[in-house]
Amino acid sequence: MGPVVEPKKIKGATSVDGALREKSGGFLAAFAAFPKHAKFSGEMEDEGVILLMRAHVVTNIPWLLIGLILIIAPPLVYPWAINLELIPLLPSGLKTVLTLLWYLGVFAYIFLNFLYWYFNVYIVTNERVVDIDWYSLLHREMSLAQISKIQDVNAIQVGVLAGLFDYGLVTIQTAGEAPNFDFTNVPHPQLVVQKIQELMQAEEIQWEPNMP
Repeated sequence: MGPVVEPKKIKGATSVDGALREKSGGFLAAFAAFPKHAKFSGEMEDEGVILLMRAHVVTNIPWLLIGLILIIAPPLVYPWAINLELIPLLPSGLKTVLTLLWYLGVFAYIFLNFLYWYFNVYIVTNERVVDIDWYSLLHREMSLAQISKIQDVNAIQVGVLAGLFDYGLVTIQTAGEAPNFDFTNVPHPQLVVQKIQELMQAEEIQWEPNMP
């Protein structure tokens, strides 16, 4: 988002920011606190990105395993199928073409799954929460809600892997016509909830009437 945003310049920055920074990763990270040069469409001039999140990398294991199986399948399955006479012996030229088409399809499968993971992001700024859902090269949806519109936020962790690798669901309930948000499988959900709650409290304090 252009210049680096320091915690002291972001409304609601507190001691929780230290814990967020300790958990923050670098390039291709699923969890980044106060990321440098982070940008998103519709970002306001005085807005600073506090959290940039994706689904935990562990959630990529299923499609990675499928991709690996698809890669090693042809040299293992083809001879076996020939010996059992399940398929005829193919001419070398046709076999080469079919093999190239197979691996092209496997590469497309792996690449698209990586893009889905990388571009489906959840953002928390000093002003808003943002959910960006990328469905295809031509279809992307973005949902936003002001911090002042958030009524409740909770973290849910279910299963052994979620507890072991510390990821889970962050649910955000909003008021009025603003959509409710589900940050799915994000790392360190309890820290995310704490930070959003602090931003909510800072928002309430800002708008409290001055008492004599």
